Amino acid sequence: MLSSIKKKQDTPLFIKLGSLYANAFIQNRTFITWTQLENYLDNIVERIRNSGKHYDAVVGIKTGGAIISD
Repeated sequence: MLSSIKKKQDTPLFIKLGSLYANAFIQNRTFITWTQLENYLDNIVERIRNSGKHYDAVVGIKTGGAIISD
């Protein structure tokens, strides 16, 4: 396991970025900025407020949702 981690650490940045974008393209994912994320979340919060529904909690999923739920 340590050798695998070391290998990933030693991989050149351009290969890491290329792999990241290639996987995003293959998996049909979109990258957005933090500002865009905040704007989308503000829009969602406003739509929930205007819906008249009340929620007791918001739960963030383990793979990045905790940041959004805050």
